[in-house]
Amino acid sequence: MARRLVKANYLEPNEFEALQAHAPNDMARMLFKLQWRAGLRITEAVSVRLDDVHLSRTRPTLTVHRPLPIDDRRHLVKQAYGRKSRYLVLNPMILAACARGETTYARVVPLHPELADALRSWKGAADGRVLRARSSTANRWMRSAVAEARRRRKLARYGRPLSSRTLRNGHIVHMIVNGILLETLREWLGLAQYYPMSQYLDMLPDPEAVPDRTEMESEDILAAIP
Repeated sequence: MARRLVKANYLEPNEFEALQAHAPNDMARMLFKLQWRAGLRITEAVSVRLDDVHLSRTRPTLTVHRPLPIDDRRHLVKQAYGRKSRYLVLNPMILAACARGETTYARVVPLHPELADALRSWKGAADGRVLRARSSTANRWMRSAVAEARRRRKLARYGRPLSSRTLRNGHIVHMIVNGILLETLREWLGLAQYYPMSQYLDMLPDPEAVPDRTEMESEDILAAIP
């Protein structure tokens, strides 16, 4: 089956601000910030624990844990018995986790200064997670914020569909527009080598306006992104 590509739909910075302003509660605002500033999937955002946040480092980071896809476990079995497999190109972090016999893998995401500051004063949930929510709750928060922002005419009343996926796409486009390289984003987002990052270039309002910051450290670029 062919891989389903991301629709050309993403959130603009002013639309993110509208969602923040009309979020139903503080947890929803933190959820939106985790997705906008760190590019987390909604399942990743609701699973982040306070222990995963490292704010005392010179460059604050967030460790994101994910279960290994079943295809990647099957790939290792085929490899062990010398059988052919079509799962030849994997995310290096996934491959390393598989080699250690683990069923989950982790990646490290650098934190934008705004997100780091927000997490410093954040108490989190009683069970140690950053957010006390499930994916269904998080999706409900998103729908509520979109509906309220549209009711108050901060978003187009009959505009395009907005969702958590749209928010993550907005993060990716915002990073590219400000000079973060695609391969760096692939690592931060936890995407496999075969994932078609070029599809995000089609979303850019003006590809020619993307600044060339290849001489700068990615973390320095991130720190300067508004």
